[in-house]
Parts: sequence; C-alpha cells; structure tokens
Amino acid sequence: MTEFVLVIGSGAREHALAWKLTLSPHVNHVYVSPGNAGTHTTSKFTNCDVDVKDHDEVVLWCKTKNISLVVVGPEDPLAKGLADHLNTAGIKCFGPCQKAAQIEAIVKASGLAAGKGVIVGKNKEEAIKAVETLKQDKGLSAASDTIVIEELLSGEEVSVLCFSDGTNIAVMPPAQDHKRLLDGDEGPNTGGMGAYCRCPLVSDADMKFIKENILQKAIKGMQKENSPYIGVLYAGLMLTKDGPKVLEFNCRFGDPETQVILPLLESDLYDVMLACVDGNLNESAVCWNEKKHAVGVVVVSGGYPGSYEKEKPIKGPEKLVENHYVVFHAGTCSKFGSLLTSGGRVLTVVAVSILSKRYRKKGLLKLQAKGMTYKASGVDIESADDLVAKIKNLTKGTLRKEVCGGIGGFGGIFELRNYVDPLLISKVGSVGEKLMIAQDCQKHEVIGNDLVANSVNEILCYGAEPLFFLDTYTCGKLDVEVAAKVIKGIAKGCKEAHCALIGGETAEMPGMYFESDFDLTSFARGAVERSQLLPKKNNISDGDIVFGLVSSSLNSNAIKILRRLLSKLDMTYKDITPFDSSSTFEDILLSPQNIYVDSVLPLMRNNYVKAAAYVNKEGLMEPIRNILPTGHKLILEGTSWTIPQFLIGLLKLQA
Repeated sequence: MTEFVLVIGSGAREHALAWKLTLSPHVNHVYVSPGNAGTHTTSKFTNCDVDVKDHDEVVLWCKTKNISLVVVGPEDPLAKGLADHLNTAGIKCFGPCQKAAQIEAIVKASGLAAGKGVIVGKNKEEAIKAVETLKQDKGLSAASDTIVIEELLSGEEVSVLCFSDGTNIAVMPPAQDHKRLLDGDEGPNTGGMGAYCRCPLVSDADMKFIKENILQKAIKGMQKENSPYIGVLYAGLMLTKDGPKVLEFNCRFGDPETQVILPLLESDLYDVMLACVDGNLNESAVCWNEKKHAVGVVVVSGGYPGSYEKEKPIKGPEKLVENHYVVFHAGTCSKFGSLLTSGGRVLTVVAVSILSKRYRKKGLLKLQAKGMTYKASGVDIESADDLVAKIKNLTKGTLRKEVCGGIGGFGGIFELRNYVDPLLISKVGSVGEKLMIAQDCQKHEVIGNDLVANSVNEILCYGAEPLFFLDTYTCGKLDVEVAAKVIKGIAKGCKEAHCALIGGETAEMPGMYFESDFDLTSFARGAVERSQLLPKKNNISDGDIVFGLVSSSLNSNAIKILRRLLSKLDMTYKDITPFDSSSTFEDILLSPQNIYVDSVLPLMRNNYVKAAAYVNKEGLMEPIRNILPTGHKLILEGTSWTIPQFLIGLLKLQA
C-alpha cells in the first residue's frame, strides 16, 4: 500500500471516486483538489489546493507528492489539455487527451455545460424560449455561443458508461438519472436529483447493441483519428421504439450516476484505471455485483437550481453512515467543527440493496438542513376516496349482526350482545420485517392476513372471541391498487376469524414515508366471559398435557435472521432454496400465518383449555413463562416433533 493518488474536483462524483480508490490495497492516500467536507483530512483523504488551471503547478505538485495516478473528475480541465501536460511529464492521468475530450453531440449548448445544457421544447414556442434561456445563462459561459438544435426523440433516457484504454472497453451497468427538481418529472432541470443502477429498462439485447455499435465504434473512430480515448466515456442514450439512440457523449464520469455505479464495482478501481492508462484493459477482469442495486438521492439547498443561501448547518450524515448508507458530499464545507452547505447540490445519499424494488430512501428522514429540499410532496384526497370505494364490498363480507352503521364514518360502532359478565380484550399489532419482504416481492395480500392473525391469535390466548378489527395504512404516496390488495388480505383474515372489519385509517404522510413505502398497524378487540378468562393459573397442575399446534410460517425473529443471512450470502428472495428445489426463499418467508379461532375457541368455551400461548416473536420460552404459575415448569418432548425440512436447511445454510 504505497501509491498516492490525486483526484481533481469538488463534487459528490469526486468524493465517490476518492472513496472507491481508498478501498484499494495498493493506495496509501488520496488527495482531492479542491475537495469538500466529505474529503476533508482523514486517515485516507486530504484536501489540497492545487491550481488545476496552471498545468506546470499541477505537474510540480504531483512530483513533490510522488503521485502515481491523477484522476480528473470534471470535463473542463481535460478539455484544456491537463491530461496531455501530465502525460508529457511522465505522470499517469486517467482521462482523455485534449483532442479526445472534445467528443460531444431538443436544444443544447454547443460545448461543455456540466450536464446542464440540454432543454427539451414540447413545441416551437418552447424551443424559441429555450434558445433565449441558453443565450442569457451566464453560467454556461462560452458553451452557449453556438446552439445545436436536434430532432426530439421519445423514450426513456439512460446512461451507459465504459472504461477505455484507447482500444478495449469495459462497459459499466446501465444507470438512469433524474434531472427535474420535483416529483412526477416536473419542475426545472438540474444537474441531477438522483440516480439508480442497475436500470432494468435496458435489456441484454440493448446492452449488446450499445456496446458494439455505439461505445466500441466511438472508441475505434477516435483511434483512427490518432486521438485514442483513455478514461471513461459517457453515453447519454434514449431508448426509442427503434432501439437505443445517442443523445450525447461526455468525456467524464456522470454525476450522480457515478455515486450509484461505483458501489457495485467489485474490482479494484485503482487497478482498472491503471489498466486503462497502460493500455491493457481486460473487460473480463472488471467485475460487478450482479445481484445488488443502488439508488442515490441528491439533497439540494432551498432555492436550487436558482439562487440559494450558503453556510446552512447540516445534521444527520453520521446517522446515515451508521445505518449502512453511503453519503457523498458535494456542496459542503467545514467551519469551526460544523458541517455547512456551500453549494446547490449538497449531498448524495446512496443505499445499496440486493433488491431492485426497494431502496431505503427513509435514510433521508435522518438528515436535516435548514432550507434543504429534495422533492415536492402532497396528499391525494381523491386516491383515498377511490380506495374507500374499492374496499366497501370487501368489508361487507366480514360484518357481523352486532355491527351498527358502515365503513367511512367517524368511527366503527359495535353492539356487545350475548355476554353476561364480559371482559374486553384489546390488542394493537403489526407484522414486523415481513412487511418489508412483502413490499420487495410485491405480495401484499399475505401481509393483510398476517396483520389479522397476529392480533386475533393473541386475543385468543385469553380465551376471548375476536369481535372487530381496525387497521391503519400509512404511506408516502397512496397506491390504490396496493392498498386494496392489503385490505383484501385483511378482509380475508377477518372473515376466517369471524371478526368484523369495521373501519380503519388511511394516511398519506410524505414527510414521513417515501413513495411506495407504507406501514401497517392494527387494533382488534375481543370479549370473554369473566369466568372463562385465560390463563387459569390456579388450575394448572402436575400432569396437565401440553399440545403444540404446527405453525404455517416463520416467526418474526426467524424472518429477521433469514433476511440478514440472504443479504450476507448475496442471495435474493427469488432464488430457489438449496434445500427444496420446488420453493424459493420468497415462498418460505411469505407463507401466511394460521388463524386458530375455529380450531381452538370451541375447546376453550368448553373449558378444555387452562392456558394458551401464541409463539410468534420471542421464541418458546417467554410466552410459556407468561402463562405458568410461579414455581411450575413445563416439559416439552422435542424428540416427538417433526421438524420441517426447510428449517433444517436454514440451520445448515447459517452454519
């Protein structure tokens, strides 16, 4: 570990590059010029003040610090010939020469515009306005002296990047960034509000075409013009009905794409960059994690992309890192020990997951900075009304004679009948981590069933009959179809438990949850005659028989353990289990819980049962301890149990 690297730039892209380079066993230290608060002096990073416009100064500084590789983030230093100057001085530079860096191809500023030079006009009037806007934008400088007008293509935009040694290329996984400031692809264009990788919109056939007919041809073309392209080539593409079409080329890593691509790189980035510089890049040696995905959300200052205040305090990045997020700094600075904003795009918060459907954007809730925004939010009353209309028929199938009124009022009304001296048993419940798995796998009905099962089975332990049930469905943005499936599962469970679904609460809370994230809680009430209340601890005596009812699903702790095990082994819920070729892990994790009302309640009412314990969360010991009288012990004959094969398989997998 003896090599020293200089990364040029100050954004989240450069922080990501420096972060990945520090993971190399060959790299002793990474200098970043000018850097930001994220690359501030640590054991691995040091910010430095090198004038990149003065190429002689850069060369002298690199020789003084014994720099083995210079990595250039933004395109401007490359376009001005920094790589040429470094190479002439015998200092290796990962980035194209000045001639190759001129590669570039709606209305666009004809020049290097840091990703902000493209405006799409929906009609002639908007196109004219776009030209005026680009001409007046002082931030684009000379880039907008000439305006390029191109045919408007329709389709999804994606980014595909590749490493190049001038001849050979190694293609990176496809990514997609989102430029608009607001939700729903609304608001002004920005430098990028977020990105994710891998992008499932790009098929294998598309990737083959992009590699052979776009990226490789571009590299060969520059080679023929005696300007071999060394570094990263960025292709901005549109997936049209006629296949992928090129929108633009850039001579740099994308921002924010880099922040979600590099976490998936399993190879040593330093080795890959050296291979490009030395002309011996081997595509097969560049390895990517094929199962994981990454999403990055950009946090911006209030007012961005317009004027914004600076030096606003930021709180929370350390909490994100503790929770396994990766935080890349951009417009940040450190003063007197405080982390402050210094630019428009402030941070990129990245989550890496084995699942493509779920990205842990909840981490942003732990981040606070005055004046910061990242997306607009709102509550959709019409969607809530649509949901009520969809579920009315579902709830009707669960109603009992004691229910007064219907769903949609201020509360549920239930008349207590047929009891002489009743006690009411209440239970608030949830489904734990199984909810996350159901969301990942898009299997929502099973969660509704389990929400009911958890509540009514615990009420049953008191010898009580479940009477009615209410739920709370809380989300960032209401998806009527998803919510309806959840409530369909709830209604099915209520019907099986003979428990009336008399109401609930559907709440959109965009300040608490994000997009498709949702949470469930339940409230259930049952009744039991005082004389039949369980457990009857005084009646429990030596010789009483203990019966165990077979569970139909894993308990909460087992689900938690298996989730972490799959993540550790880089396996997905869709993978076939190694111990049962007919089942996936999804099948095991999402098997519905039994509802025991029909099988157990009649026995309780006939006084055959002295105590009952629902074993779901804490394992066997705690529930059993709760129902035994002081001084009593219980003997379980484990050798008489038939242990399911999948449990044996899980134990072997864990070992």
